[in-house]
Amino acid sequence: MRGLQKIPSQNDLLSGYNFLQSNQFLTEAQAVELAHWSRFDPRLGEILISYLQKNWMNLNNRFVLYYFLYLLTTLTKF
Repeated sequence: MRGLQKIPSQNDLLSGYNFLQSNQFLTEAQAVELAHWSRFDPRLGEILISYLQKNWMNLNNRFVLYYFLYLLTTLTKF
């Protein structure tokens, strides 16, 4: 994993919100990018966690567990 590719713009964050709330299929690469962006906007992290909670059966279980834990540790750092 290379880390953050770019700092998200407001349009990127809005696009992420809309994508997650539409319940479309999320790829691992998209989930990683959104997880990184959640460092700049905790609400995006909350929406991503909600998405993973609802759709975890459709995703690779190891992937879901890893990113759920990643998001929890990221969102709890102050």
